[in-house]
Amino acid sequence: MSGQALFDSHLPTFTDAEKKTAQMLLEAGQVHLFEKWSEAGSDAAEKSAMLAKAAELDSSYPGGIKAYTGKGKVLLAASARGDNPFEGYSVSEPSSAVRFETPEDFTKWESLGEKEYANTAFVMVAGGLGERLGYNGIKISLPSEITTGKSYIQMYIEHILAFQAQARASTGDDSIKLQLGIMTSADTDKLTRELLESNGNFGLSEDQLTIFKQGKVPSLLNNDAAMAQDGPYALSAKPHGHGDVHMLLYSEGIAERWVNAGVKWICFFQDTNGLVFRAIPGALGVSATNNLVMNSVTVPRRPGEEVGAICSLNRAVTENEESMPMAADITINVEYNQIKALMGETPEPLAPGSDCSVYPGNINVLVFQASPYLKTLAKTEGVITEFVNPKYKPGTNKTVFKKPTRLECMMQDFPKLLSGESAKSVGFSQFPRWTAFSAVKNQIETGIAKQEKKTAPEVAASGESDHYAWSRTVLTAAGVSFEPDAMATYAGITVPDNAKIVLAPGFGTTQDQIKARFTGANKISPRSTLIVDGDVTFNNFTLDGALTIKAAPGSSVKVDGLSITNEGYSFEPIGDADVPESLKIRGYMLKKTQGEVINHTEGVRILSGDAIEEKSAL
Repeated sequence: MSGQALFDSHLPTFTDAEKKTAQMLLEAGQVHLFEKWSEAGSDAAEKSAMLAKAAELDSSYPGGIKAYTGKGKVLLAASARGDNPFEGYSVSEPSSAVRFETPEDFTKWESLGEKEYANTAFVMVAGGLGERLGYNGIKISLPSEITTGKSYIQMYIEHILAFQAQARASTGDDSIKLQLGIMTSADTDKLTRELLESNGNFGLSEDQLTIFKQGKVPSLLNNDAAMAQDGPYALSAKPHGHGDVHMLLYSEGIAERWVNAGVKWICFFQDTNGLVFRAIPGALGVSATNNLVMNSVTVPRRPGEEVGAICSLNRAVTENEESMPMAADITINVEYNQIKALMGETPEPLAPGSDCSVYPGNINVLVFQASPYLKTLAKTEGVITEFVNPKYKPGTNKTVFKKPTRLECMMQDFPKLLSGESAKSVGFSQFPRWTAFSAVKNQIETGIAKQEKKTAPEVAASGESDHYAWSRTVLTAAGVSFEPDAMATYAGITVPDNAKIVLAPGFGTTQDQIKARFTGANKISPRSTLIVDGDVTFNNFTLDGALTIKAAPGSSVKVDGLSITNEGYSFEPIGDADVPESLKIRGYMLKKTQGEVINHTEGVRILSGDAIEEKSAL
């Protein structure tokens, strides 16, 4: 029996809601979905479940399944033709750019960014599990480093709370509450909520936290945008891409609520970049000073490197400009596989005195000016321009897919929605990689292969190492003495082996704040571990071992002439040890032999001499 005949035979058995959904599928050209159904009167529960899933997919996409499959046909046809989405555009270096190259750059822009803390909200895209890492939990639950064991989400929230504390201190307004929105997925939503609830939101109050879940979109079987099935009664669906964050911030009223509450800036970041909040103060300073509608945080990028690039695209203005899909002049991310098509035979120009391109690497850290951002959302419902990337079977002339595909969207493509003056107010801030970007996304085997190619392995061990390296670099600029890095290899991943320094955001949110806490001659040995949080200052300090100092809010610790030596902590290869996945993906575990721990709660405490308390094994 044909799909149409089976459809007709089932109509009397459908509820009114099911009839509406079934008719929608028919109008969307999806009659094939009924072809494998059994005769009416059997498998009723499975059929109802399929129609319920179809209704869910229909309601979660603006315009519903008919709009989605209609766009699908257009985009799939363009893909089959090999259309260039940037046809008619030439590429040039963006003009709205600030490059952080000297200590003075950080001093200038971070000091300006501090003034914006009170008016900033944050959005984290956290829809992924850690399967690529060899970790079966949600990525944000991974320890960012194992000396403290703090997870990525805890570290991010502590930065937000440190921004909040400084905003309250600078304004005298203790009612300031910074907002965090988290976009989850079907895979991560429940686990994310449980993690936050079981840890008291890591200090955020309930009215500071908004969690919203991304839906999925239908998988498409062919160039006719036929919806794919995983069985007679199961619709195949896939993630739509992190660009959905804009649609959800609009459709759930979150962006409007924030703007009405006085938010001026919204910072977007992804789930496992441990350095991201070290770049945000400077990026805020750039956005505020240059009145940018959108500011992409970037890092230097070598020509040919497999990372998206921020470019300025330009084309001639047309008579029907309003009907064009993008503005004539636009600063936007261009994926690495599209750069060559734009450049043709011309090599990418290099930044002066550098082997890096003038087109910096996109790391998906975005700062939006909230009011024009909301206005654009209102005009477009936050629906980001989509693309499709089907994999075709060889020899089929692009008519048969290797597997079902879907429409996708990326949050960094937001400039495609902009026009007029807003389109001209898009720029980027370029930071050195050591201070802005250390992704953790690969399993050890993949990391080894990447390291052999002289590229960043982007594994848990390298992410942790970069965390400590950032601290050593900033403290070196503060006059702290370190020995040169040695190297250590764990499970095939080679990382610098030197002092492990953890500077909590409560110790300082900008480089100048941190450097101001060190005076005199300070020295830290390569085998040392230093963990500091709160109002702590150091003068003529020497450490050869492990020391933790935490000063509670309202209290302070002055380290003056202190010299500490103990057996300390060490990283030990795992070998055959039965350890949690969070350690297995690093290749090492922490051995705490001996160290000093100071938890100070009130008043001022001065530490000097060569002993604090009786040393104890930990």
